[in-house]
Amino acid sequence: MGTHVGTKDLDLLLAAAQDLLGNPVEWTRPDRFHDSLALAVIDAIQSTAAEYGKSVRAVDRYRAYRSAQGQADVVDGTRALLRTFEEVGGALTWSGKIGNYKRSYSDSLSLRANAIQEAAESLHALRIDSAADLRAVVTDPTRYQAARDAWMSASAATDEINWTYLLMLVGVSWVQPQSLSSRFVIETLGEDPGIDAVRGLLSAVADGIAVSLVELEHAIWRWELNLAEPAEIPALRPAILAAA
Repeated sequence: MGTHVGTKDLDLLLAAAQDLLGNPVEWTRPDRFHDSLALAVIDAIQSTAAEYGKSVRAVDRYRAYRSAQGQADVVDGTRALLRTFEEVGGALTWSGKIGNYKRSYSDSLSLRANAIQEAAESLHALRIDSAADLRAVVTDPTRYQAARDAWMSASAATDEINWTYLLMLVGVSWVQPQSLSSRFVIETLGEDPGIDAVRGLLSAVADGIAVSLVELEHAIWRWELNLAEPAEIPALRPAILAAA
């Protein structure tokens, strides 16, 4: 690995990963979002849930619903996502039958279902159906601003963290999430061991729980973004967008 990993530090991080990030079997592969704007929208809205576990499982419940319809590999866009609301008769039913997949309804779940529906409608109205569409939009200052404003309104976000998270999910190249992983390590250890040690420790943790480094970092991102004071995702925006 090239970097010395202390046993004490590794044990602390392994314990934190196991206690805070949930069962890796229930994690959703991060590359799933690159092909499905529907999954990215659901996950980004659900990432504001008060309990991390609810956020983690929401995407898998949607996939379970679509799998029951014969859609083994979910690559849905906003139009397909909106169709699921039409199928069940609205956000309240969607929150139980799909968003919480055959579990009891609740007001909080219904509120997030409403936000998911409104966000999908807003993006679709801007002719953004697929993840590829959203990646293309961010190269156009006018369309980027319109999409960003629509998302902020639909999601009721008070800052750009949630919007940037959505861009990160669909694979926008100028969003740089690595610092979230560093923050997780630093907060767990109570000190900054340095970037090389951070990478070595994260690789060792990934090996220890039998996941890839990308999968581990994605789970960490979700955890960090679900805190009461979520981490800021660094975004190295192109000058054309920074000036928009």
